[in-house]
Amino acid sequence: MDQLIKIIKNKNNFIAKVYGSSKYEINITIYPEDKLLSYTCTCPCDFPCKHEYAVFLAIKNHEYIV
Repeated sequence: MDQLIKIIKNKNNFIAKVYGSSKYEINITIYPEDKLLSYTCTCPCDFPCKHEYAVFLAIKNHEYIV
């Protein structure tokens, strides 16, 4: 089972650590003025993954360190 460890917010950028079968890093940048998102995960998926989704939910719920 994957576990979200920490999310750190720096302006519009969020950096998260997730432990699953390996340790993954997720980077999400929100551009509110353009209504755009940029996101990456170090897992081997070639499509939006469950790690990114977990971080999006945590950001929505304000579960991050400023």
